[in-house]
Amino acid sequence: MLEARELNLRQRFESVITEATETRDSLAGLDLPESKSQAGAEPGDKPQLEQPDPGASADERRRLLVERASQNSQKNAEEVGGLADSFDLIRQELVNNRVDTEELRVRLKERIAEPLRAVAGQMLPELRRRLDALAQVEPAAGAAQDAVRTEARQQALGQADRVVVEMLKIRDRMLELETFNEAIELLRSIIAAQHNINEQTKKARAEALKKLLED
Repeated sequence: MLEARELNLRQRFESVITEATETRDSLAGLDLPESKSQAGAEPGDKPQLEQPDPGASADERRRLLVERASQNSQKNAEEVGGLADSFDLIRQELVNNRVDTEELRVRLKERIAEPLRAVAGQMLPELRRRLDALAQVEPAAGAAQDAVRTEARQQALGQADRVVVEMLKIRDRMLELETFNEAIELLRSIIAAQHNINEQTKKARAEALKKLLED
C-alpha cells in the first residue's frame, strides 16, 4: 500500500515538473521575435502557460506572462511542500510498523523529502522573487532599459533552470523505488527457494528414517 502511495506521489510530482518546465520555456521565449514567441506560436508547438490576449501590446503580454509564471511558481511551491510532507508520512508509517530499514529511511528522508522541502522553501520562492523583479522593470524603450530587462530575465531564467534540474534529480531518486522493489522480489524468491529446499530435505530425511525403521 505504501509503495502504491509513493507511485501516486511520483505521478503528482511529474505533473509539477511539467508545469515548472512550461514556466521555464515561457521565460526563455519572452524576448523572442513575434514569429517565434508564444503570442505567434506555430502549429504543433508545445502549449505552455495560458497566453494573454494577442491583441495586447508586447509589453502587456510580457507583463502578464511574468505574472502568471510567478503565480505558477507559488502554486508549485505549495504542491512540492505537500509532497515532502507526504513522503515524511510514509517514512513515519514504516518506522511505526517496524518495517523500515536504514536504506529506506535515508532514501525517503535525505534523498527525497528534504530535497523536496528545499525546492519548495528555497528554490521556488527565489524564482518568484526574481520573477517579481522582472515584472517591476519599466517597459520604457532604450538600450539601457533593454539591458536591465534582459539581465532580470536571465536571472529568472537561470533560477528556473536550476529548479527544473533539481526536480528531475529528485524524480530520478523516486524511480529508484522500482529497482529497490526488484531487489526485494529477488531476495524473496531466494528465500522461498531456500525454504523449498529445506522442506524437501526434511521430507527426504523423514522418508529415509521411515525406510530404516521398516527394514
